[in-house]
Amino acid sequence: MIKQLLQQATSQNGRARSYAFENTVELSNLIPPTVSYESHGDTLIVGPTAIITSTAEQLTSMHSVTLLSTDGEPSEHDNLYYADSIEITGFLGTFSVHINNKNTHSNLAEVSVGRDCFDIVLDHSLNGCMSEEVPVPGYYPVGRGYPTLADALEEIPGLMAPSINLSSFV
Repeated sequence: MIKQLLQQATSQNGRARSYAFENTVELSNLIPPTVSYESHGDTLIVGPTAIITSTAEQLTSMHSVTLLSTDGEPSEHDNLYYADSIEITGFLGTFSVHINNKNTHSNLAEVSVGRDCFDIVLDHSLNGCMSEEVPVPGYYPVGRGYPTLADALEEIPGLMAPSINLSSFV
């Protein structure tokens, strides 16, 4: 996944990362063989209401699905929230999501799922709520075009487990 993303990079930094990735000797002695994350399946979907409600119907196997509308359109979904501004930080199992809605600041995970963080973020916004060129594990900026929504919907249910081995991402 990372290799494909780097090959599509158009910025000077992206091309440099791609070159380094392609021309690096085997790193198995420098990188631990596995990286473990903990995910309970608490998923946040960000974007326009019509799109996120449709996407939520495809993730019913997740522990919880919270929707965060960026356009303010109403919906009948039980777990729908609205925000004027969004700040997302973290990685798989530890996404901190702070929102501002009508001058009220909230930790959305505390409000919606009773935890301090989300495990997975599926982001339909065009520019993405996180600015990393290479998305962190558990963050799917499908609104930016990579990964595709189909790829994200295929991967996300597999991330809901007590302990996840992401050695394939390394």
